Amino acid sequence: PPPPQRVSFAPEEEPRHRADSAKPVIVAERGRRAESSVASTEVAKLSRAMSGQLDANHRVAREGAMLKQGGGTSLFGRKNWLARYFVLRGDRSLVYYKDRKSYLAGAEPLKNARFDVEACRREIVDTDGGGVRVVITDTASGKALTLSGSRPDPNNEFEGWIEVLGAT
Repeated sequence: PPPPQRVSFAPEEEPRHRADSAKPVIVAERGRRAESSVASTEVAKLSRAMSGQLDANHRVAREGAMLKQGGGTSLFGRKNWLARYFVLRGDRSLVYYKDRKSYLAGAEPLKNARFDVEACRREIVDTDGGGVRVVITDTASGKALTLSGSRPDPNNEFEGWIEVLGAT
């Protein structure tokens, strides 16, 4: 048989904008359309996610924004509260990102922090103002993560987190 033919289809007119010049050139072999590797990778990820074929490490049990207390490593030991986007994975590991946009973009979790929820001590702490916080402490390393719900919390999202984390 003859070798496969590779045909390139270029744009018919000059690009009007710089962004238009970055369009991929479509390559065909014997009438079969070949997708760009980036597009095919994204399609594969979406199809796996939609078909439920993700392993336990990548399934998401719960995700959403909470407030995280800072470590207080500055000269004055401040422990500011920062909004972070948390993801509880199917393997019961809790990770967090700067925001939802970073998570969706595929960024690495902040500080590569990963808390194995089952191996951590989880407790509910009442605050002076009548609020509730959850403290998750990794018993092996001694690292603690103090979480609070955003205020106002009209949908009681934080109560859902307390339940799914199994804090007592």
